[in-house]
Amino acid sequence: MDAVTTFGKQNRLSISKNFALLLVILFIGCLVGTGVLVYHLSSCTTTTKSIIEKIEVCSKISENVSTTEIVDEKEITTTTAVAITEAAEKGATNKSIDVRLPQSVFPDFYDLKLIPFLQEGNFTFHGQVDIKINVTEKVNNITLHADELVINEASIILHDKENKTIPVLKVGNDSDRQFLVIYLTKELDPETQYNLHIEFTGILNDVMQGFYRSSYLVEQKVRWIAATQFQATDARKAFPCFDEPAMKAKFKLSLARPKNMSTISNMRIISSEAVKEVEDYEWDYYEESVPMSTYLVAFVVSDFVSLHNGNFSVWVRKDAQAQAKYSLDAGPKILKYFEDFFQIKFPLPKLDMIALPDFAAGAMENWGLVTYRETAMLYEEGVSSRSSLQRVTSVIAHELAHQWFGNLVTPKWWTDLWLNEGFASYMEYVGTNAVEPSWKVMDQFVVHELQNVLELDVLKSSHPVSIQVNNPVEINDIFDRISYAKGATIIRMMDYFLSTKIFKQGLTSYLNNRTYSSAEQDDLWAALTEEAHKHNVLNTNLTVKQIMDTWTLQTGFPLVTVTRSYNKNSVSFKQEKFTLQREEHNASQVLWWIPITYISSNNKHINSTWMSVDSNVQLHNITLSDADWLLVNVDQRGYYRVNYDPKNWQLLIKQLLNTNGYTTFSTTNRAQMIDDSLNLAAAGYLDYEIALNLTTYLVHEKDCIPWMSAFESLDYVQEMMVKSADFDKYKFYMTSLIKNIYAHVGFEDSPNNTQLTIYNRMEVLWRACYLGNIDCIKNAVAYFYNWKSAPNADTYNPISPNLKNIIYCVAIRAGGQEEWDFAWQRYLASNVGSEKDIIMSALGCSRETWILSRYLYWAVTDGSGIRKQDSPRVFSSVSSNIIGQDLVYRFFKNNWGLLKQHLGSSLMLLNAVVKTCISHINTEKDLQDFKIFLAAHSEELSVVSKTIEQSLEQIEANVRWMNNHYAKVVEWLKWYKKVHSKLTV
Repeated sequence: MDAVTTFGKQNRLSISKNFALLLVILFIGCLVGTGVLVYHLSSCTTTTKSIIEKIEVCSKISENVSTTEIVDEKEITTTTAVAITEAAEKGATNKSIDVRLPQSVFPDFYDLKLIPFLQEGNFTFHGQVDIKINVTEKVNNITLHADELVINEASIILHDKENKTIPVLKVGNDSDRQFLVIYLTKELDPETQYNLHIEFTGILNDVMQGFYRSSYLVEQKVRWIAATQFQATDARKAFPCFDEPAMKAKFKLSLARPKNMSTISNMRIISSEAVKEVEDYEWDYYEESVPMSTYLVAFVVSDFVSLHNGNFSVWVRKDAQAQAKYSLDAGPKILKYFEDFFQIKFPLPKLDMIALPDFAAGAMENWGLVTYRETAMLYEEGVSSRSSLQRVTSVIAHELAHQWFGNLVTPKWWTDLWLNEGFASYMEYVGTNAVEPSWKVMDQFVVHELQNVLELDVLKSSHPVSIQVNNPVEINDIFDRISYAKGATIIRMMDYFLSTKIFKQGLTSYLNNRTYSSAEQDDLWAALTEEAHKHNVLNTNLTVKQIMDTWTLQTGFPLVTVTRSYNKNSVSFKQEKFTLQREEHNASQVLWWIPITYISSNNKHINSTWMSVDSNVQLHNITLSDADWLLVNVDQRGYYRVNYDPKNWQLLIKQLLNTNGYTTFSTTNRAQMIDDSLNLAAAGYLDYEIALNLTTYLVHEKDCIPWMSAFESLDYVQEMMVKSADFDKYKFYMTSLIKNIYAHVGFEDSPNNTQLTIYNRMEVLWRACYLGNIDCIKNAVAYFYNWKSAPNADTYNPISPNLKNIIYCVAIRAGGQEEWDFAWQRYLASNVGSEKDIIMSALGCSRETWILSRYLYWAVTDGSGIRKQDSPRVFSSVSSNIIGQDLVYRFFKNNWGLLKQHLGSSLMLLNAVVKTCISHINTEKDLQDFKIFLAAHSEELSVVSKTIEQSLEQIEANVRWMNNHYAKVVEWLKWYKKVHSKLTV
């Protein structure tokens, strides 16, 4: 799950005694826990406004103090405003700074009380926290985290075990590290527990970080709710805490709320009572939690309704109850499956899931309270597509897998984030497959995860899955496809080479050994090695660590080149790091432990061997004739690409082209050959003629998985050529390839269709309509106009949910403002998140440049109807439109300030927008233009530097492809058209 944060200014506050006294008086109204305080805050508009003003005043005071000013130890400092930082926005963040907390003090227990206010003009919260801390060595200060909070320094009290007060000398604010430092008048004793009391205030922000506000409409009236998102480093935005994953503690929470609303948190409510001094407010008191990390603490204040299935509940807007039924049914099944898989019971007494109107990422695995974006949890039968249903299932499986991997056992530091996300990303497929085996998601994994992440991991700007990170910006950067998809892929590879039985036993041992604690990847390797040696799966002189360190500590992946000696009946395997440019191959290459699997035409039994950290391996026990093909990396189990000598490639192609010969290979291996060959050709390792010849077998292909892989790889060629004078040749080639499969899948959905049949139809029709297939376009436009002409279009839609994305896009592209406005009104009126997503994507298909430009501006304008969380979808949809590509690029260059102002606090959203704006560039002229822009705006673009770096590298690869391969591909396409023109209508 993605989460971001920004740094605060490095300020130190020093004030006089008189001014301190004045501020004490000002902040009396900010304190929580006294009846008069709460009464005035909730009932008086003037007072609530003044509270916000006081918070702002304190922030301004702090901002105006010199960063080098030292606090006089004899003076009393009254308030410290831990304000939102501007360092990241100014490009001044020092990425080398170490933000780890001192190890001299650890939390044991938090007693947290919060009261949020959700009235217009008073989006604030007030709180107090009592933290029991354990001291491990003599220390004269307590350092913990706080960010964007106003700390009432006069409230800070430290008691020893005998309830004696330890006087506070001063309070400091190290904003670069987001530290709140409490200096004491005496040293604390080791092996002793103390109680720290702090009172504070904050603002319920609108950037979906920390403790934030969200809203939705009921009969055109705004309803406000408050929710949390703490991963990775945003718990400190809600309360002062030791905000590191290894610093686990127990939590006791008290939440105040209006009587007409409810609260939920990690644990169960044990009692409620009226807030005596505030009319219509109640306190909810929660039972004590198990030990857990701060980033997993969660709470929501809302007027939502709940549906129950035993101790499993889902929470939704009242109008969306019907959409939550599938999640309520699937969730407990997946949870039970994981209990059996890990052989460990879910440790909490209940589990809630809630669908939030505003949520920056897809979902968050908070222990006992999983939060979701609506599209990731809700499914409306007859409105949402089958792909939406699969997404809901897989996201639920992902988050519930985290209840063990991440929650029960947590990485000691974000360096091993991949232990969380890689495992959850793999287990989401395992869990989904357990409840919906007919979907064949384990086959889909190869295309959606493995092949997808290979494209990112080949970049020089990639990173190891296990990588040292120092601060919140760096932590945010690794919530990416490498940690998720590469992590999942190498875990799948490990599942295969250890065997699922040993893999599961090792996981259970690891989890049992580290329950309620934290771990590093070496702890997992040790548990798996023990099981592997016990069952003779690995030689005793080989460990899982030796193998897996080569995959987790190194960037990139290997290319295994297979060369056969046809007269000597031997095969050699050579490994090297795969790069985007073959000529860049470095002799001092990194090497991997590679599990090699292979089959041949005369032996379909899967054979295996290890390729150690050695660049060459020879096999002499393979009996093959000159006419036999050899296939390596069966079902693409390993995370590597495979190249062959030209003759073996020809033998594989011959087998594919034989009548039904392609069925000799599994669907995943057909997908592998397509993906490997086209990417090898693009990087210069293989002649494009061989790769394109291999794709010609697709005229006979009926299965979805190979077609998915083909479309992914060939879409890149299409993107490179779509603006060229030779695009007609590519259109001829693709039209002839999909002619048979178009006739096979048809334009009509059937309830009896399998999941992969539906996906195949969606993929094929999308390309057919794009390439100008008249039958496809006519069908799409007719369906859209049937819907548009209906008198009750908001309640009646004759279009199959699985075809909406195609039909909406094609009709809007073929139409004008009338069609666009119709779709926009349906977007505003829809109560189903997945429907809104489809319409948003389709609205970017217009050919009217002014409409697209207006759409981009709406995406970064408050009150336009487009939620901040959905801005990247708008930019992605316009960028996918050939007419819109130049528009988004110019918008990025001309409106960077507007983009940063609207999305800058959420770096995840900002990065997603930036990537879509520039990734399509493929000419030298545009590349140089982009570099000039970067040079002129380097400082302000530093907040998205990682995305810029990766995008720039991809642009350079695009330009290189045009220079090196465009002419060759055009020549092959000319040949193909000449040979096949008589066969294609």
